[in-house]
Parts: sequence; C-alpha cells; structure tokens
Amino acid sequence: MTTRRLKGITLIELVVGFSVFTLLLVVLAAALNRSREVWRRASASNSSQTELRKAFWALDRDLKESTFQTVRASTGPISLSGFDGDAVWFLSAQDPTTGEFLRTDDGHPRWQRNILYYSVVPDQHGQTFGFNCAGGADDDGYEAFCPHKILVRKVINNPPGAAGPTIGSEDQELLTDVAPYLTRPQGYTISTSGQPGLESATIAAKNLQSFRAALEPNPGWENEVAFTLAATRIEEASRTHRIGSEALDSFTQTFNFSLFPPEE
Repeated sequence: MTTRRLKGITLIELVVGFSVFTLLLVVLAAALNRSREVWRRASASNSSQTELRKAFWALDRDLKESTFQTVRASTGPISLSGFDGDAVWFLSAQDPTTGEFLRTDDGHPRWQRNILYYSVVPDQHGQTFGFNCAGGADDDGYEAFCPHKILVRKVINNPPGAAGPTIGSEDQELLTDVAPYLTRPQGYTISTSGQPGLESATIAAKNLQSFRAALEPNPGWENEVAFTLAATRIEEASRTHRIGSEALDSFTQTFNFSLFPPEE
C-alpha cells in the first residue's frame, strides 16, 4: 500500500507570496495617498475659487447701481510690510430701504449712499488663525505673503453740506477721502465706531492674497474698472510652505475681470 505525503509550502513560495502581498500593500497605500492629495488639492482650490466668486458677485452687483463718473480707486491700508491692496468707492443710487434704483425728475441717478470696498489684513491675526504672518512686499509695494486678507464692504451716508455736492446729488456727496474708513477688523469682527456716517460693514470675501483695481487701464475701453483678485490654496500650501513668511505663487489662483458701470 502506497501512502501519499502531503506537500507543504516551501520557503521560497512563502517569500514570494509575502513579497507579492507587500507589493500590493505598497501600491494600495500609494494610491490612497495620491487620492488624498487630489482631494485635498480640489478642496483647497474650491475654497479659494468660492471666495473669488463672492468678491466678483458683490462688486458686480454694486457697480450696476452706480456710474463710472463716480468711481474712485486708491491704495488701501498698510498692515504689515506693504499696501494690503486697493480701495474702491463710488456712489450708489440704490434705495437702502426698497432696493430700487432712484432717479431725479430729469432722469439722473438720485444718489443715496457711498459704497466702499478695500482689502486688509485683519488685526488679532494670531488669535484668529493660530499664528502671525510675517509679511513681505512685492516690487509694487503691495503685501504679497499673507493669504488671509479680507475684502470689506462699507455703506456710508455722506450728505452734502450747505454748499451742495461737488460730485453727487442733493441727497449724497462722493467721499473725497476714505482714509478714516480703512480700518482693520478684529479678526472677522468689524467695528463701526468713530467713522462718520458709517451705516454697515460686512465681509464680502475672505482669505484673499491680493485685491487690485484700476480705472480705464486699457486705451479704447471706456468706463472700464479692471480688477485683479488672487486667493491661495492655503490648506495645500501649508503642508510644504511657511504661510505668511514666503511667496506662495505656485498655490495662488488669480481672477482678472473688468466691470463697466453705465455712464450718467
């Protein structure tokens, strides 16, 4: 009678099987890491694009209630090592109660309020974001390192004096100096005290890298208000860079657009 001996797994087979299993684990781990990186990048990109769109929608909505002749632009406040961005302000004929566009009997806009936009690095930065941005200026003198700037929108009531408005209507005069209103919020809290005629102050967008504006920069394009906005993919950049202490150009998304307020 012949007996059959059971054949076990040889050492070579065991080593090969273990190697294949290990290789599969390595490939799977790499795929998971890659998927995680793609998701993180997409999430960061979506966050920055959302803020850029919010800024565009706010500016587009308000400038439709104005005219190009009342739009002004200047450099904004300085918080770190350069201008935080630009400031843009203009008259609005929107009724603050009904939202209607008001006109005088002869068809001209009946101005109701001044609208001001400016970007700024918020105060109490360390408490808000967990660290302070060191900051750094670009060749044009604008702060270029901190990606936490916020776009502030203010509504200001500036009725004309007894002599009447220089630019405006009998109800509202265009501000000639907005410096008293270019304040730094405490984190995301905007103070309204000590600013004559200020009725409201809100955040139009946050986590911006830059906010620039220019009036009729392109010859032949009348009534153009050109904007350049930038936002950084902060979550992605923070894994490899020191946020607020160096340039983050490779993680920055730029949005260039122009708006054309009507003529009066």
